[in-house]
Amino acid sequence: MGAGGGAIIGNQFGNTGAGVAIGAGAGVVSGALVGDALQDRSNVVKSQEEILKRQQIDIERQRRAIEDLKTQKDANNDLIGFGS
Repeated sequence: MGAGGGAIIGNQFGNTGAGVAIGAGAGVVSGALVGDALQDRSNVVKSQEEILKRQQIDIERQRRAIEDLKTQKDANNDLIGFGS
């Protein structure tokens, strides 16, 4: 795409070869920038997925702790005669 655009521009100025070279260079640079941006985005997504997984594990651990406390409370109430 860069080389093709460069050829069109070069043709308008009478030097298609130079236009192709300039366009190709511009295509390489823009492609590298886009590639870096995509890689950065991929890294952000991966990091967010790892954070989410840790949070889900922590939530599950807390849920189990709450259930354990409820069970202990019920057992204590039964022992002192407040059971239902």
